[in-house]
Amino acid sequence: MNYSLSGTAQNGSDYQQLAASVTIPAGSSSATITVTPIDDSSVETDETVRAHPFGHRGLHHRLASSATITIADNDQPRPVNQSSRCRKFVPRLLRRRGRLKASSASTEPATRSQPIQVNWTFSGTAANGSDFEELPTTSPFPAGLAEADLTITPIDDSVVEGDETVIVTLVAGPGYTVGSPSSATITIADNDQPPPPTPTVTVVASDATASETGDTGAFTVSRTGGTASALTVNYALSGTAQNGSDYQQLAASVTIPAASSSATITVTPSMTRCRDRRDRRPQALGRRRYTIGSRAAQRSPSPTTTSPHCRLQR
Repeated sequence: MNYSLSGTAQNGSDYQQLAASVTIPAGSSSATITVTPIDDSSVETDETVRAHPFGHRGLHHRLASSATITIADNDQPRPVNQSSRCRKFVPRLLRRRGRLKASSASTEPATRSQPIQVNWTFSGTAANGSDFEELPTTSPFPAGLAEADLTITPIDDSVVEGDETVIVTLVAGPGYTVGSPSSATITIADNDQPPPPTPTVTVVASDATASETGDTGAFTVSRTGGTASALTVNYALSGTAQNGSDYQQLAASVTIPAASSSATITVTPSMTRCRDRRDRRPQALGRRRYTIGSRAAQRSPSPTTTSPHCRLQR
């Protein structure tokens, strides 16, 4: 029996080549024409194959007789461009992990079944790899997911830097476009504190009169600021009186005890004549642990009488 083929499918390209006739064996009332689709990668939608038998000597058939087979296409259209957007997930972190969340938006849910490679850049005052753990600037966006996290892990150092920012900006790439918002910011709060300010020290003649009869004089060294720990203040002595001969030997420093804001330097005259001599006066010497105030040097004028006293005056 002869037949013709029609429909949207092409003989030999959409299905394996078929002859134009089929033989019904003796003793049988039918024969089969097998349509074997050819699997390609073209997106063609469903297609049809229609067979029409036509007249042959000794064969009678109904003119309207025909049959149709539908070939279902198994190829999917390419995904439309997805739109990736970046939004702020954790607005502020205090030496904890922060996360930026990238999300994928599409008009067709089926497009999420296709993975995409998303690119971004880092900016802001924080440096990648030194202020937070090293991160790449590209990563695959897994298929089937609408969101993915980019975790920012701060590096805890001892440098006083103040708060710093990490800005992630999405960059367009194959298979997606960048939506809005396209960037997000995390602030890394610094947990390091600057050192406390150095105290200021001053000296005054708190007891400006001393004599060889046993009356001592005194200088008071004071400090500003906290008193939680002791502070050693260096000083220099000057004047006409000699340290160790006109008065008992004094060291070159005095320690202000913890919980106290001042210390006393006691001047004890030696039992010798002090007539017409001038006093020795201390001057605070600056070190890194403190600064010197405006009253750091105290001068004591020489006595105006011939009594055996060394007078220390403010």
